[in-house]
Amino acid sequence: MIKGELLIIASKFPAVGEVKTRLAQSVEPEQAAAVGRAILEDLAENHRGQPSYRLVIETDKKERVEDFKTMIKGVEVHAGMGKDLRGVDSKTYEIFKLYLSGNDKVIMISSDTPMIDTELIVNAFRLMDSVDVVLGPDGGGGYYLIGMSKPYDFFTSLSGGRGPYFDGTLKLAEKAGLRCGLTETLTDIDYVDDIKRLDLDRLEGGWPRTAKICRHLKARWHQGNEYIFSAYKKN
Repeated sequence: MIKGELLIIASKFPAVGEVKTRLAQSVEPEQAAAVGRAILEDLAENHRGQPSYRLVIETDKKERVEDFKTMIKGVEVHAGMGKDLRGVDSKTYEIFKLYLSGNDKVIMISSDTPMIDTELIVNAFRLMDSVDVVLGPDGGGGYYLIGMSKPYDFFTSLSGGRGPYFDGTLKLAEKAGLRCGLTETLTDIDYVDDIKRLDLDRLEGGWPRTAKICRHLKARWHQGNEYIFSAYKKN
């Protein structure tokens, strides 16, 4: 019986001081949170209501579930995610086991990465027909996407936090004799330099909120590698 395909966005609620803390070292915390919110809202807009896969959001705090539902309409939200996606206390493996009990294929993506469009996700699901695990490299030693049709624990034996883990995941797959496929490399937005490298023209196509805030920030790049900020107001 075909159970279907599921896309999970793993995300903390984009509140000031709770997300984009590395970016907030260089920009105002309110603007850093606005970047996180813009990416998340654009991701949800791109992926909800798709005919070939279902979308859910997994977050870490039960008290934020209703905040998510108010911000993003028409998407299931659950609070099964741990504080870290990897590490001994990670619940990511449990999430995959849970969702793969009712779905044929599950992909989890980061809410830090714009331009994860529907074509990329559909292609990743198709790639899973011929491999055991799919990864989307983020170019910084991690990944923005992981997908499986059977649950494998690529999480609890790796270090938690923000260290590099892409190579460690590949080594775990190789040790288990699993076939691994890769999607295109995309860049997380964690630092000011990540915003500087963004192709804003490409963003304009399907990521209007992200393009707006990032264009606003790039416009304030000033001599001496310093940003001059004004308040970002969301329409």
